[in-house]
Amino acid sequence: MTCMTPRLISIFAFLLSFTIVMSLLFYVTDLKDRGPRKVLTAYSPDSDLLNIPQEEPILIKHIQTKYLKYPNVSKDVDDEKYKSNINLMFNDMTNGKFIEVGASEEFGSTQILVDSLNWTGLVIEPHPDRYLDIAKLRHVHTANICISPTYYPREASFKSVKGHIKITCFPLYSVMAAFKSTNLDLLKLNLKEADYQVLKTLPWTKVCIKVISVPVKSKDISMVTKFLSNHGYQPNEHTENTQHYYFSYKKNCPSNIRIVRM
Repeated sequence: MTCMTPRLISIFAFLLSFTIVMSLLFYVTDLKDRGPRKVLTAYSPDSDLLNIPQEEPILIKHIQTKYLKYPNVSKDVDDEKYKSNINLMFNDMTNGKFIEVGASEEFGSTQILVDSLNWTGLVIEPHPDRYLDIAKLRHVHTANICISPTYYPREASFKSVKGHIKITCFPLYSVMAAFKSTNLDLLKLNLKEADYQVLKTLPWTKVCIKVISVPVKSKDISMVTKFLSNHGYQPNEHTENTQHYYFSYKKNCPSNIRIVRM
């Protein structure tokens, strides 16, 4: 067997060293990719959330800890103009639960549910200026966010007295789960231009909503009506002289709805 020359030995040693180094680099990189998932905190930038699906517990927990605000005023409102329809619709049911999306009025039908029937509610208002007024005046949980028309979070820009402000939009299901209310007595939407898209994102086998309210002026009202009809809803007869259509679920909510526990 012919002996290797010093030049061949040097080349062989270089190739062997190069192969070992590249193998180690590949192994270390692969370990990093397999590392634990990033943990979101209350200080995490919302840009980290944009690719997280709506049912992920990490997203739900983030909404719960960073955005849901507790009530800070006492109940002292009494507005007669809403009482007849609301009382008829819910038959004076006490201790119900609601979520109102895009609630820009000072007081309204949901406020009566809180004041007269001891309901618990979450009011969502994306506009920064209006949100401050609502948070001060309403005895409900509040959240300064918007609702995403997709299955994932996204960002939107709102014009404020302080200039344009970016607000994070979360899927409705994620917010319901964060509020521990995948089983709701009332969902009141005030989106006007995105009601249909938002309703389509809900995983209907994992939620049950007894009454859904949509603005009369919603541009999607015909599609909303057909969509809700296909999911077991019918128009409620106790909605005369209101600014919303109300749709009632024709069945009882099943007891096996999965409750998201954090």
